[in-house]
Order: sequence, then C-alpha cells, then structure tokens
Amino acid sequence: MKLTKTLAVTGLATALMITGSGIVSADETAPKAETGSASVILSGSNGETPPEIIDPTLPVDPENPGVDPGETGQTGPLTIDYVPHFDFGSVEIGEKPTVTAATNAKASVQISDRRASGEGWSLTASLSEFTDAEDKTQELKGVSITLPAGKAATTEGNVSPEAVTLAADLKANGESATIFKADENAGLGSWANVITPGDVKLSVGSGNLAGDYSATMTYTLANAPK
Repeated sequence: MKLTKTLAVTGLATALMITGSGIVSADETAPKAETGSASVILSGSNGETPPEIIDPTLPVDPENPGVDPGETGQTGPLTIDYVPHFDFGSVEIGEKPTVTAATNAKASVQISDRRASGEGWSLTASLSEFTDAEDKTQELKGVSITLPAGKAATTEGNVSPEAVTLAADLKANGESATIFKADENAGLGSWANVITPGDVKLSVGSGNLAGDYSATMTYTLANAPK
C-alpha cells in the first residue's frame, strides 16, 4: 500500500505546481507563442545585361579563338541567349542519300525568361536552302537537318517547372518546328536545351553537285506557349 501511495503522489507532482495563491496547472505557466511576419515584393527584370550561359563549352572559332560565336548578347526580359552553328565537315556523295553528324563542340540553345509573369514561351527553328559559296544559284536538293530532343538544364536553385525539349526534322526551305517551349508558369529563369552535337544529323540526297554549301538556321522566340 505504501508503494501505491508514493506513485500516486509522484504523478500528481508532475501535473500540478504549488504556489502561494494555490494550485495551478503547469500549462498556465508555460511561455506563450506569438507570430511575426515576413514580406517581399517580387518583380520581373528588364534584363539589362545578358545572362550567363548554362552549358559553357567553348567551340573553336579559327578567326576568334576562345570566343563563342553562339552567344547572341541579347538583352531584355525574354531573350535567346545562345544558338548553335553546325559544322558537318566534308561529305562524300554516294548513290543513296548520305547522313552525317555535326562535328562542332556545342549544339545547345538557351532561353531566359526574366518577366516573372508565367506567360510561357516557345522557340521555333527553320532551315533555309543550302547554297554554294561561289555560285549562289547552285542549291543542295533533298537536304534536311534532324534535331533530337535535348535535355532541359537550368541554373542551380531555379524552382520553376522545367521547359520542354522537342525533336524536329527541318527540311531546307520548309516549315519551322518548335524545338523548345515552356507552358504557363514554367520555364522561368534561364533554360538550355542541351543537345549532343553527334546526335544532330544532316541528310543530303544523291545526285547533287559538289560544292561548298551553307545555309541559315533561324530561331524565333514567341512570348507564349505554342
């Protein structure tokens, strides 16, 4: 019986406190919790300076060693920061269409959306005719460039839902195709479509004349998803 009473008194002592005015609950003497606040106003950037390039591999430019010709230097709230310059080397024409891979060091494209509005965006690409360096009337026939869907990459700490990469088959003087896009409330900040150059393929039809050909790839950025 003595043991039982001791346990009962001990239990009561942990739940109650004795004061000069009487017995009060331990909870009534605990420190009170209060709340403060934190606030911030976020706004979009006017993009006065070009953003950093996410995939910084430097291709070799014989005329300007160490200078990356793909950097556009665009400024503003929505910009194309980087576009590739494809080099497919020397191709020997055969009896069937010839497919060869790009040999340049970098094939990425990069977009920066500093509007902070969540409107989204889309990037399309198109390919002009391949014309000979000496005879501009001489064009390649049956030619196209195939771009794979790359890997979306962004800067460290970017919490935006990612942009979407898309594959495309661009025919010379054909329709443009979407290769990179951001849906509503996605693709904010800087995003690169990182493509492995060897996965970019040039297809040339047989029966073409020999020559030193080049074409223009045009990248168009729209301020909404497509």
